[in-house]
Amino acid sequence: AAAMARPLHGRGSRGRGLDKNDDDEEAGLSSSLTGSSISGYEEVQRRERKSIPMVLSMEGHHDDHHHERRCACAGYDDHYPLNMEKAFTFNSLNLHESFDDASRSSDRAVDRFLSWTCTVVIGGTVAALGLMVHNGFHHLAHWRIHAALEAYEESGVLGAFFVNTSYVLGLTLVGVACVLCVAPLSHGSGIPQVIAFLNGIDLREQFNLRTLVAKLLGTICVVGAGLAAGPEGPMIHIGACVGYLMHTLFRPWRRNENNDIMLRDFVCIGAGCGIAAAFRAPIAGTLFVIEEAASHFSKGTLWKVFAGGIAAFEVVVTMTGGFGYYSTEYEVTTGPGCHQIFSVEHHVVFVIIGILCGGLGGFFNQVNIQLNAFRAKHVNFSPSRRIGEVLLLGFVTSCVAIFVPMAFEIREATAQVLLEDSTGCIRDNWRDQVIAGTETYWGAPGGPKKARQDGEDLDAEAVEGHLHRYNVESNNVAKSLYIPAPCLFGLTFDPIECPRVWEACEERRPNASLGRPDGLPGWKQACQCIDVIREQLTVSPEKLVERIGQSPRHIQYYCCGVDTFGGRAHPTEWAFYLPSNNSCPFFLDRDKFPTLTSRSKSGDGAEDDDSHRRLSGAGKPMSNRPHILAGDELHPKYNPMGSLSFVPGSVAVQNLFIRGVPHLFPPAVLVVYFILYFGLSAWTAGCALPGGLVCPHMILGAIVGRLFALFVLAVDMHDPDTTKSSIAWIPEFQNLLNANPEPQRLFAHAAQIDPGVAAAVGASAFMGGSGRIMITLTVMMVEITADPKIIFPMSVATIVAVLVGNAFNHGLYHALISVQSLPFLPSHYADKSLGQLRASDVLPRQPNGEIAPVLCVHLVEPRDSPRVRAALTSSHNGFPVLDRDRKVIGVVLRRAVTQIVAEAEAAGDEELRFGPVMDLHPFMVPGYFTLERTFQTFLLVSLRHLIVVDDSRVPLGVLTRHDLQEWEIHRRRKKNVGGLVEMQGLHQSHSL
Repeated sequence: AAAMARPLHGRGSRGRGLDKNDDDEEAGLSSSLTGSSISGYEEVQRRERKSIPMVLSMEGHHDDHHHERRCACAGYDDHYPLNMEKAFTFNSLNLHESFDDASRSSDRAVDRFLSWTCTVVIGGTVAALGLMVHNGFHHLAHWRIHAALEAYEESGVLGAFFVNTSYVLGLTLVGVACVLCVAPLSHGSGIPQVIAFLNGIDLREQFNLRTLVAKLLGTICVVGAGLAAGPEGPMIHIGACVGYLMHTLFRPWRRNENNDIMLRDFVCIGAGCGIAAAFRAPIAGTLFVIEEAASHFSKGTLWKVFAGGIAAFEVVVTMTGGFGYYSTEYEVTTGPGCHQIFSVEHHVVFVIIGILCGGLGGFFNQVNIQLNAFRAKHVNFSPSRRIGEVLLLGFVTSCVAIFVPMAFEIREATAQVLLEDSTGCIRDNWRDQVIAGTETYWGAPGGPKKARQDGEDLDAEAVEGHLHRYNVESNNVAKSLYIPAPCLFGLTFDPIECPRVWEACEERRPNASLGRPDGLPGWKQACQCIDVIREQLTVSPEKLVERIGQSPRHIQYYCCGVDTFGGRAHPTEWAFYLPSNNSCPFFLDRDKFPTLTSRSKSGDGAEDDDSHRRLSGAGKPMSNRPHILAGDELHPKYNPMGSLSFVPGSVAVQNLFIRGVPHLFPPAVLVVYFILYFGLSAWTAGCALPGGLVCPHMILGAIVGRLFALFVLAVDMHDPDTTKSSIAWIPEFQNLLNANPEPQRLFAHAAQIDPGVAAAVGASAFMGGSGRIMITLTVMMVEITADPKIIFPMSVATIVAVLVGNAFNHGLYHALISVQSLPFLPSHYADKSLGQLRASDVLPRQPNGEIAPVLCVHLVEPRDSPRVRAALTSSHNGFPVLDRDRKVIGVVLRRAVTQIVAEAEAAGDEELRFGPVMDLHPFMVPGYFTLERTFQTFLLVSLRHLIVVDDSRVPLGVLTRHDLQEWEIHRRRKKNVGGLVEMQGLHQSHSL
């Protein structure tokens, strides 16, 4: 009895071996964590600070003086936990359905009803919290940006920097206070903790109400401050917290005694709803749980996760305007001109983007992991240092947001700048600025017909010619052709207004140099407008007919760009745009394209208008402008760097995804911002702030994709096809472009990869290269961009990125699990040599090399039995139950032992009978069972305890997740206990 009452040798009070847990399932972790990104670490002694990790003996009692830790240093290997002592403090969930009297007699109908009801409630609650986070950080960012802009107008750059830095530091202080004062476990994205919990590690304290509140408030402040962090990862943690709290709320009505199984399912549902609420992507949320988060799931769980995601999606859509106004945050342009067919050459480009993003994603993981290891060694043990790190991070981020844009030129937002080499796939509000009208052709029984959409009737004789030349491919199919705005090319075809310009110029040409009687050069402008057409189209009648397809007199239907300003009476009051100096303004969204530039004073102390420009796009509507033949009117302007660094991360992603404007961001801007943002995002992830990496990874990947598309566009040796534009112009105007001997760069690359498309592909590839997720990211990007046509190139790039990243290191989230020292069980062992071992080889051993005895109880025990007292005082959770022949017939939990003892004391019984409360059919494996098969049995059945027996079913020991850790097996193999046993050589069966 005394021998059987001894606790397992080498496990001590920390609970290694037989997994322990508090009697109250909701009590949480037995050890208090400090809240650092690698919580609970103590400062490593300076003698251990070496460049190579140390793996030392951990046999014997867990005494702080005898415990050796892995060194958190630059050479940290994420295959091992950063702190081995901490790894053994975590317990396991009871995810295996126990076969006892209570489970056999329980009614599951109530549980099924509650689970589906809670699924819908979880989805709606997570959606409401997601909208709170989204609206909260957007309002904070809006106030911060506009306050900085106003300060810039009043006090210049330093004033803007002071105001912006004040906002950033204030919000980051609130975020770090949420971590250090409210919930120490609310730091980071929370995704590694969710994955570890669903793997079976008991992390209840990381999903309580305090963590939820701190995560909500901290995420709003951190993202609103403009730090390199996103809200999507925290939304997964928030959803998991909602699932955990819902499980606790409905606990009194549940009939199932094994609460951990339903708890795991609720956390799964909440995590999937977090993705659905953050991205409005319920399918991606379901796939995330299957592909990345859950280690154990069933078809029933899959249905519930999807139902919860749909509920979250519906609540978000309803609360943001209803289904009639539904749109995703990152929706891209998919209208006319956007249906690009990708060739083999294009897919080669996508593969290269995947290779680049996979390599950079792996490098990002390595940088982030080493920063976390450095932080654990030098920062996390001191709250003051953690606060100082956060303040320094906020200061640097504010410097990047304000001062870096000053180093780049402010650009004019004109069609001539932005639409060069465009594929024509531009937003509707931008298209309306460069398109004057449309003409619709359709096939009909009576032949092809045409209707003009601007409300004006065209001259029948002018229409007749190109109707015969335009071939409608099929009947009753409409085809819209576009009429460019006068300012776009400086040329136009107008059978109504252009003849008036010709007539006015011919009548007054002898006095054209004198101008109008009131001194305005209206007649001279009209004649200059006509001279442009004469120089371009005046050839022999045969050549004229060949070039423009019109009779010679139809040349008067052509003129330079003319703006009639609503039909003013005489051509001398119109505005004329010549090809040599035409400029078509783009009026950009002030909130998405804020601009910062240098400010200086002129010599007399007045502000220099050339250097002092507004912080955002500004300009006069074309209809209110005077004659601008000289082209000196101030057009809308923007700073491309400010449009990335000075806006929230989600807005930066939207800007990078914009299609049809290849040169919106020059290559130099993209390169510099990638370097800066790469460092900031790697630094931000892991500090004492809530925040995720999904949005930063999207930004980095979008920059890589956009950069490479610009590179391909620049090295393309083929000149743009001047006879075919990416915009379908009306035939008359297209003929005019064909007659122009100069190559036309506007809308000239319909066959080239749009940098906006490459940006979306790069975003998916970078997330895959870092997180090593394929299906979820591909489907998510299709859902959030609302463009299913890019699913194949996005899949190719993401798969390539994952394969390339796997060649370097682990996925980021699983690597952070090791950094946080969580005893996670992977799907298989990386070291194939472990398959040579047996189950008995990994059992704990005594100093003399023998297998340590295991604490057991008999089916019937006296109330004062030493074995019962040992079980009550032990920190272990499960004990094998033996019959009279000492053969295993069941397993009983410590909670059940406590219950039986209390009932016996109340009734005055002297014997304890464990039959009604024990698991009658525990999982057992023989000692000669291969380790790989033993590991798969433990993992796939979601066990907490696996009993190892000999040929007679006598227990040799009990395996838990700590015993089956690959790093623990390697540590034991390297340890030659007393010179007697080398575990690597033990292949034979052990029996008692």
